[in-house]
Amino acid sequence: MTNVPDESLLPCILQEIAELIGLPATLKLAQHYGGVRLYVPISNC
Repeated sequence: MTNVPDESLLPCILQEIAELIGLPATLKLAQHYGGVRLYVPISNC
């Protein structure tokens, strides 16, 4: 049995971020900036 977290347990915004940058990077981001409002600009490309 692996110790891989279930993405469906994440809040919606973190699920969206995980789709863009992957689950491992999202978890690192949440661990580092958890509880802080973080603004990410939207690209119009």
